[in-house]
Amino acid sequence: MAHIKIRKAEQVRLKNYVLKEQKTFSECAILLGVNRKTIQRWLQKLQLDIQVKAAQKGPAYEKLYHLYCKEHKNTEEIAAGLGYTTEGILSKMKEIGIGIKQNTGSR
Repeated sequence: MAHIKIRKAEQVRLKNYVLKEQKTFSECAILLGVNRKTIQRWLQKLQLDIQVKAAQKGPAYEKLYHLYCKEHKNTEEIAAGLGYTTEGILSKMKEIGIGIKQNTGSR
């Protein structure tokens, strides 16, 4: 894949459009003057694609994304805190595309 360059101003606008205003990829493309596929590549590069999926699924998925990807909690901690089974958490993570980190003993 070719190197993808995104100007800072476009990054800020894209994040605002998809996360705060919940615009579709097509709407973002029109507003930023690029192709819809470009929006998808930018989201992947900025590692926002999973966060966007979580936001689209609802608050429970956003919380799961935040706990696992931002607070670096493991699946057992998340399950206990949210009242789910570990298998339930793993299933929800798979639904939105969160890759499972292998247990290295550091967590």
